[in-house]
Amino acid sequence: MKVGLKRLIGAVVVLAAAVGTAPEAIAQDRPLSINEQFEEAFFDRSGTFYQNRSLFSQIGYYLLPFTYPEGQIAGDAKKLNRVYEAVLEVQTSSDPIIRTPDLDNPFDESLLTSPLYLPDGQILIP
Repeated sequence: MKVGLKRLIGAVVVLAAAVGTAPEAIAQDRPLSINEQFEEAFFDRSGTFYQNRSLFSQIGYYLLPFTYPEGQIAGDAKKLNRVYEAVLEVQTSSDPIIRTPDLDNPFDESLLTSPLYLPDGQILIP
């Protein structure tokens, strides 16, 4: 019985030491740049060529039908499109809309207002 009690006390001490010690400081993740976001979205499901051709993924093609390369590529394309739209939204909404006047243009009238245009669609050439 003494051996069982010693083991129990030892296990409690080890457990208390494991719980009582402070965990390591975890650095905050830095935000991804736009290039890194696109790269991560592009290779999210399908991975690189070498990851996609690993033995595990080759076996997965036969056992799990949702791991087909076409489905992985389609999922990556969907995520890439969401990242693209989010980046466009940020780029277009961060600045005010700038309106500029049109440049002077020699083509300031339409054919319908031109005196050389005939009603039947023909153009009178002088």
